[in-house]
Amino acid sequence: MREKRDIKVHRAETIQRFAARLTRRITVVVLLTMGAITTVVYAMVRLGMAEEAEERYMGIMLQTQEQIRRVLSDIHVAAVNSAHDVERDLSEPDSMLVQALRIVSRNNRLAACGLLFTSDYYPQRGHWYGAYARRDTTGSVHVRVIGSKTFDYLTADWFTEAMAKDDGDWMKPYFDNTVAHELLTTYAIPLRDAKGRKVGLLTADVSLEWIRKKLEESDRQINRQYETGMRHHSYSFVVDGNGLFILHPNEHRMLNENIRQHTGKKTDVVGRMLSGKKGSGKLVIDGVSSRVFWQPVESVGWTVAVAVPETAIYYDGLVLNLLIIVLTLSGLAIIYLVCRRTISHTSRPLTDYAAQAAGVERELHIAHGIQMGMVPKNFALAATKNTSCDGGDVSPYNVHASLTPAREVGGDFYDFMERDGNLYFCIGDVSGKGIPAALVMAVAISAFRMLAEHESDPEQIVSRMNTRLASDNEYCLFITLFVGILDQETGILRYCNAGHKVPLVGCRPLATLPNLPVGVMGDWNYVAQQKRMKPDETLFLYTDGLTEAENALHEQFGTERMTALLEAMQAPVEPRRLVDRMAQAVHEFVGDTEQSDDLTLLAIQYVGKSRNIVLSCDTRETARLTEFVTTACTVAGLSDTDTMHMNLAVEEAVVNVMTHAYPSTDEGSVAIAVSTDDKWLTFTISDSGKPFDPTTYPEPDITLPTEERPVGGLGIHLMRCHTDALHYERRDGRNILSLRKKINIQ
Repeated sequence: MREKRDIKVHRAETIQRFAARLTRRITVVVLLTMGAITTVVYAMVRLGMAEEAEERYMGIMLQTQEQIRRVLSDIHVAAVNSAHDVERDLSEPDSMLVQALRIVSRNNRLAACGLLFTSDYYPQRGHWYGAYARRDTTGSVHVRVIGSKTFDYLTADWFTEAMAKDDGDWMKPYFDNTVAHELLTTYAIPLRDAKGRKVGLLTADVSLEWIRKKLEESDRQINRQYETGMRHHSYSFVVDGNGLFILHPNEHRMLNENIRQHTGKKTDVVGRMLSGKKGSGKLVIDGVSSRVFWQPVESVGWTVAVAVPETAIYYDGLVLNLLIIVLTLSGLAIIYLVCRRTISHTSRPLTDYAAQAAGVERELHIAHGIQMGMVPKNFALAATKNTSCDGGDVSPYNVHASLTPAREVGGDFYDFMERDGNLYFCIGDVSGKGIPAALVMAVAISAFRMLAEHESDPEQIVSRMNTRLASDNEYCLFITLFVGILDQETGILRYCNAGHKVPLVGCRPLATLPNLPVGVMGDWNYVAQQKRMKPDETLFLYTDGLTEAENALHEQFGTERMTALLEAMQAPVEPRRLVDRMAQAVHEFVGDTEQSDDLTLLAIQYVGKSRNIVLSCDTRETARLTEFVTTACTVAGLSDTDTMHMNLAVEEAVVNVMTHAYPSTDEGSVAIAVSTDDKWLTFTISDSGKPFDPTTYPEPDITLPTEERPVGGLGIHLMRCHTDALHYERRDGRNILSLRKKINIQ
């Protein structure tokens, strides 16, 4: 009795220790998970708040920039139009006073206008003569004559610089301490007499006080709405192209200090701010870590900006994160207490189940090995070799794949084989998971291999597999299936898609018909399609385990991430690199989240026959060129006439390179590459000779007699006449000329 009691006590202690360890581990896992989620949420909130701030402040800056631009544009247009009116009325000096008065009266934004003439232009009025109109604080406009020894505008730098320009331009902002006693900017445009000589200057003065008030009101509104009670607040300012403050809340800095004096070492952000393009960046201004948003005012070379403290941008996110942390810790305490008690009561039967589970696990591991052995792993195809132009051998296609079941066994599969110069391949996904799906997968692979040995049409392979699986489908399992046959000679891909995910060619979806999955309806009439694969083009096939892979936040990997990754990979895309990179991207996306579905990836790159030739600069090489062009045109399906025309056009372009591209002392070469797609046959001719763009060469007048026609240009004329598109560019020190002909590929 005592021994039985000791065994019970020992068993109870063991269960208690197990419950304590398991509870601690669960608590740690939950803590780490919640910490990760909290971090992600905070990061996402910060990102969202940063994007919201970007949109908000860039919108405010855009509105302010547009108001400034519109006012300055109106002044510019008014000054130009007024200059024309003044130039038609230069005969009487007194009329200049009337003109100045009229200009200021018609433009409410103008603070003043001056019509300043060169020395002795009106000799009866003396050495200086300038008509000046100014608006006072009541809105009345006063005119007077200016210019004297005490106000010698003729020798002023601003006058001589403006007179030296052919067109009008904005002057640097300045404080007018003589009349207006305010910050002004001036648009100056030269005046010309009837003979086109510069005789004077029209100046249009604009007060910047309204811009300063606009910025102050915007700052007050932002401070009230978003920054109440905060230590640091946002403020707006305007700088010129050199970084000099034009407008700033601290008036002492205006026209006296540069933004670089207050931003530490972040010269790259300041440089972008002064580059004339809109943007944003992080700066430490006056010791405050801030985010600066700016918009350029291009007509005057200014930049209007707002500096927002980062604490103001992320304050709400920080409060939300602290709240999440408090709730998480409270939940963890409850989870620990509940788990400790629950696990103690439920862990007793686990000992009996452990032995059974170990046996099942061993059997599933063996089944996994058998299933993985059914799909091919040798991607070095024993393909018929093509001979390239440089004498080497290349395989007509390149294949790579991977299969990762969500459980020990699954229902995804792929297969490929070669027969009669064609690559037969398939990819499929059995509905359901586990052992039933794995058994159907084994039947499907066996059926495909048997049918691919005899059938030459993809729709027949799919139809016969459908008939076989639908006839004995007691558990209503079906297969989404894609079967393709790729011809190594022509690149023609014949395929039949039975309800599978649409493959991608490059980054674009392959056109597919809405066929039913295999095993649903035994008498379904499957229809095949075809497409010509271009050399080095890659076909990417996958199961829904790729796009529907979920991370801890239950976000799916999705087609957008898949397409973005394909677009980011530099063409041509090698299948192994594509499959490995896509699998890595999915793994990084889901993290430690349990895989919910089988993941199968299959990439097939059509290499094709050699599509290029390199010739030395010897016109005797044209025989090889003619054979090369004729073969390419024939494969593309061009008529005899179009083939002859393309021979003429390509030969003219190549002979021009051989004759003129290289100095006589150089030994040059010219490379010709050919490519085809669904619409075009393209010959690309490249050389490293001297730059020459034939597309800009003028058309010759072929109506002139031969003896009167200038030498040259006829060959380029033939290229234009016998092609449907002609394009030239100079890239990496090489001339690249493309000659294109439309084709009709069925």
